[in-house]
Amino acid sequence: MLYIIYRIGQFLATTLPVKFSFWFASRVADLHFLHSRKDRRLVMNNLKNILGDDKKKVYRAAREVLRNFSKYLVEFLRFGKMGDNYIEKNVKIEGAENLKEALKQNRGAILFSAHLGNWEWAGGLIAKLGIPINAIAWAHKDKRVNAFFVSQRASKGMGSIPLGGSIRRCIRLLAKNETIAILTDRDFSNNSIKVNFFGKPAYFPVGIGILAIRTKCPLVPVFILRERDNTHKLIIERPIDYKVTDNKEED
Repeated sequence: MLYIIYRIGQFLATTLPVKFSFWFASRVADLHFLHSRKDRRLVMNNLKNILGDDKKKVYRAAREVLRNFSKYLVEFLRFGKMGDNYIEKNVKIEGAENLKEALKQNRGAILFSAHLGNWEWAGGLIAKLGIPINAIAWAHKDKRVNAFFVSQRASKGMGSIPLGGSIRRCIRLLAKNETIAILTDRDFSNNSIKVNFFGKPAYFPVGIGILAIRTKCPLVPVFILRERDNTHKLIIERPIDYKVTDNKEED
């Protein structure tokens, strides 16, 4: 059923004008926000850590989170129509030189980001720069849905590595001076450490830390931001300066 929904969504997203698709998807998100008490409460509780106890402000921000996610889905489903002309008009890239400079070490690079903006689109944009990129992604239980997501990424030049897949494969790709991309703001593998986040304890996955210790490759922060007019800004930061010691846990 989920696969059919994605296929119907792809047909609508690629047939309807993009502005109308965004509007329609936002209305669906509003309905979900109103009727799914569980999701609404979860998002609002997270946002309280940032925005404080202003209920109206938190409510509005939570609703926008779901709207932005619905727009992400529209764009992901429209990957086939987002070519060079679309990129030129709708995307600004900052810091591409940071990644190209990091790759001069010939160790590859780990690109880490968060569930912010359109993270799938960020990977496609990096591939457009001529930089090999492989995304570590959660595999959907429905094999058809998973194959659909993998093919959408592949259409933009991205490879896919299942979450929890072979670390040896990642090491081989880094040795070929390719990049590994991973979202590090949510732990899907139950392999995490507790850190202080906005004054409260939170669990973050340690996968990129383990991989970095083993390969000593550059760690590059990459974030994509959606602007108010639904254009995008891709920001590639300078690599994080780190040293590997004999104390693995501390590292």
